[in-house]
Amino acid sequence: MLRMVSGKPSLFSVLFMTQIFHGITSHQCGAGIYSIFQKMLRGHTYMKIESQAGTVALECREACHTDFRCQSYNIDILNSKCELNNRTKEARPEDFVKHKDRYYMARNSKRVPLGSIPELPAYSCREIKASEGGKAVSGTYWLDSTRSGNSILAHCDMKTEVADYCIQHRCQNNARCINHYVNYTCACNLSGWTGNFCEQEPEFKAVFTNLGSTAAGGPSSIGSHYTGQDHDGQVTVSTGIQLWTVPYTGEYRIEAIGGAGWYGKNSVVQNGGRGAKLTGNFNLTKDEIIRILVGHKGKRGPNSKTTTGGGGGTFVVRGTNTPLIIAGGGGGIKNMSERHSGCDASLSTTGNTGYSSSLGSGGTSGNGGGSAGNRPGGGGGGFFGNGGGGGKGGKGFLNGGKGGTYHGGFGGGGGNPAYSGGAGGGGGYSGGAGGVNEDPSCGGGGGSFNSGTNQENECCYNTAGNGKVTITFIE
Repeated sequence: MLRMVSGKPSLFSVLFMTQIFHGITSHQCGAGIYSIFQKMLRGHTYMKIESQAGTVALECREACHTDFRCQSYNIDILNSKCELNNRTKEARPEDFVKHKDRYYMARNSKRVPLGSIPELPAYSCREIKASEGGKAVSGTYWLDSTRSGNSILAHCDMKTEVADYCIQHRCQNNARCINHYVNYTCACNLSGWTGNFCEQEPEFKAVFTNLGSTAAGGPSSIGSHYTGQDHDGQVTVSTGIQLWTVPYTGEYRIEAIGGAGWYGKNSVVQNGGRGAKLTGNFNLTKDEIIRILVGHKGKRGPNSKTTTGGGGGTFVVRGTNTPLIIAGGGGGIKNMSERHSGCDASLSTTGNTGYSSSLGSGGTSGNGGGSAGNRPGGGGGGFFGNGGGGGKGGKGFLNGGKGGTYHGGFGGGGGNPAYSGGAGGGGGYSGGAGGVNEDPSCGGGGGSFNSGTNQENECCYNTAGNGKVTITFIE
């Protein structure tokens, strides 16, 4: 039984316990304990224990041996307290200090090596080496060099004591791991990817318009139309066609809408033939050039205004001559009392024939639509060939896509006679037929083309406006 003086162990008790600890030092080293009187490890305590006088040594020893985090402990004899440490004096010699009332107790038996588990990370490779008496071998260890509480697996070269944190990095999407010896960062190799690990895909959505143009040959400049948008600085214009430089390699969803035809002033139907809307997914490569022609709507003739031009097709083309997606334009309407499918764009590659008692011929295989009869409208232009009807015929995409005279929409829309006559056919992959000079009648809508995946195709979307292209990055 220990004798107490004012609630604390007597000098005799202290001397008695000192003998016990010296006994531990001299006789129990093999059992994994040695002690150093009047010394302690400062700043690495993760748990404090209060005990009764006379039992603190045994209780602390038991607590340390049953906790895998415990590397050593300090005993406060006079106050019957102890502190469990997650470091040894070998690991942190600068923190091993004198204290008149402390015993430093080291645990060797079944001690979990520092850095061997994520719950016991080291601050550095040097600390691991010191903790193991200089005998640690090169390999993979858990480190927390920034002392943030987050363990990171790294490779320690015990000769140089340098850590390589890139051994098991979390960089994604072909990002490059850069080792900083206390942590690592990820350098994103794919343009537009962001985040600490380059895990956040770029957000990109671009809408291509007619740039305010009404000319048969299309727009001449970008102006400020795309300022502040995702494709700002990526687009130029050449002979009406917009040249877009792809910003990121990956999959894109492209939506193309053909321009609408127009209607004569005497028509009961107060809209022209409708342009198609096609959508598909495409794999594009950074820095490749995509050519985009946004179809214009047709307009009325310059004099009698009883007839109109066809709408231009909308073309999205890889390089110079590889079509990705083409939305046919609607045919012009001379005079119709109700809608007819022949006036609208076609979802097939063949242009529509229009509507009248004597139907014209829609283009096939990428050629322009026909133009025949008394004062017919011009045929719509296709991808390869021009529409019939001489100057009234819309030009094919590869020939510039100019709208026919008069007032065929840019994108191969067929024109019409200066005075009364048939309406123009719509431009597209294959042109729509020029309309004949009779009531009721209309020019045929242009054909369409879609080489994408996950397609959504709608024949009769655009009722009265210009075409449009929307491109969205998916992944």
